[in-house]
Amino acid sequence: MKGCVIRINNMLSVMKQHGIDISATTDFCEGCMLGKQHRETFGTRNNRPTVAGEQINADVCSPKQEMSLGGAQYYVCFKDDFTEYFSCTRSHRL
Repeated sequence: MKGCVIRINNMLSVMKQHGIDISATTDFCEGCMLGKQHRETFGTRNNRPTVAGEQINADVCSPKQEMSLGGAQYYVCFKDDFTEYFSCTRSHRL
């Protein structure tokens, strides 16, 4: 991407030499701006569960266009936060 920015800068200098108005251009590369974005990390948790079953996370996946080999369109997943036990179940309907 750095080479691309250098080429853009060279192109802009050539345009200036030939009298082409470039006042409306921005002085940042959109690709560079997107490449520099990052997501902040999650902080550490102080309230971790201390026994199995204290906190269970669940996720339901809505109907899929393509059914599974058994004909299921939905699936639900559970994860125990203490033991990290994971279970995923397919279903024909909710």
